[in-house]
Amino acid sequence: MALDIPLEPPCHAIDMSAVEALLGEEPVAETEWVPGEKPYGLDVEATTFGCAYEGQSGSDGLEREFALTMAGEEMRVEAWNEFYDSADTCRKLEPPSAIGADAIGALVCPSAIDDWSRVMLAGVFGVAGVQCWVLVPDDEIDPTLEASVMSECARTLIELGS
Repeated sequence: MALDIPLEPPCHAIDMSAVEALLGEEPVAETEWVPGEKPYGLDVEATTFGCAYEGQSGSDGLEREFALTMAGEEMRVEAWNEFYDSADTCRKLEPPSAIGADAIGALVCPSAIDDWSRVMLAGVFGVAGVQCWVLVPDDEIDPTLEASVMSECARTLIELGS
């Protein structure tokens, strides 16, 4: 049976101890937003609900990030499938089998930052299009990290649907 996740702020479902484990430290910055707000001081209004937790900047000036976003409007499976099918620069992983979704995928996708990627679990749950990911340097991505991200993202999605 597929989870039915309501369209509302999702941040309450996040386990901060799991975020700390994925980031390797306590977050130094937290950003939460709802549609219409301007997160990160940008001039563009958000169309999603979201929360992001950033670690300390490394020697390269970049920081790891855990994020959870949800489309601010109902999402249809067809729209999600277009996103998933067009993810041709991504490596597809096996999504956790314990989570029911109308559409689901697990991906490792390059980010706009050279040599950094997002390890993500994304899908449609009822009418909610949700993405959960960790942004990390490519050289830190291995099967253990992928499994940890999938486990925490699946747990978070199940919490959102309960």
